[in-house]
Formats: sequence, C-alpha cells, structure tokens
Amino acid sequence: MKTNYLKSFFLLSILLTLVSCSKEQSPVISSTSENGNMSITVQGERYFSTDPYKVSVAATTDSKVFAVEVEVMADELSNENVSFEWQDNETCFVYITQRDGSVRTVPISVVK
Repeated sequence: MKTNYLKSFFLLSILLTLVSCSKEQSPVISSTSENGNMSITVQGERYFSTDPYKVSVAATTDSKVFAVEVEVMADELSNENVSFEWQDNETCFVYITQRDGSVRTVPISVVK
C-alpha cells in the first residue's frame, strides 16, 4: 500500500513539474538597413535553460515578412551575442555567438 502512495506522489510530482514549465522568451533584437527599407528582428524561446533557443530571424521589407528558424545553444540572446553586418540595403549577415564560443551565421538577402 505504501508503494502505491509513493508511485502516486512520484507521478503527481512529475505532472506538476511539467505543467509548471513556462516558456522563456528572449528580448527582441533588431537592426534596420541604412535606407530604412528593411529591418531584421531576432527573438528566441525555450522552456529550460539547458535547452537550445529556437530563434526566429525575420526580415521585413515592403510590408512583407520573411522568417527562418535556427536552433542556438546560448545562455541568453542579447546585444552581447547577436550582431548584424549589413552588406547593402538588401543583404545582412546575422551572427549569434553560442555558449561554446562558436558563431552561427544567418545570411538574409532579399532579391527584388
């Protein structure tokens, strides 16, 4: 009988842990082209600090939004580890430095 209570307590603890998980969202990090016609935003989300961020890199131009998702293993997403290198008004490289020091590069280019 004690083992049934222990099993029930154990299962209830697991369920409460899973239910209490909340999604962590990073702040929105953005950059705009020199002429202002294109903007890029970066935002990530994850459930646990040990999980990788699912990062959305979205480009907005001419009222259209194009987005790509990448996974990034980082302690946080901020201006400290996300940078933008504009090549011209329609091409930008987004660099995200991961926890281990490696850099994920996301090229964004809009061809008109």
